[in-house]
Amino acid sequence: MFAFEGGELTLELAPALPGWLFDEQSELMFTFLGGTEVTYHNPRRADTYGVERAVIRQLTLTYGDGSSRQVDGALLRGAEAEALRRGEITAIRAELV
Repeated sequence: MFAFEGGELTLELAPALPGWLFDEQSELMFTFLGGTEVTYHNPRRADTYGVERAVIRQLTLTYGDGSSRQVDGALLRGAEAEALRRGEITAIRAELV
């Protein structure tokens, strides 16, 4: 969900997904905001809620020009959140542990 915190735009990815939704490659994919392909990679295929939940360790953002950037955790702030909202980020790969 997008929020405005400390004078900047933020977005935290906080999925609540059962483990059975992840395919044989331990992935789940969907389109966010009509144009950003999001892939959750969950090697344990664990639920993303509850005591033994999988959590996002790192995000890889891919921009329309082909460049990419890695972000630790599940939170995008400032320039990254704004770029996503503007449609400049074409893909996000979230690595869960």
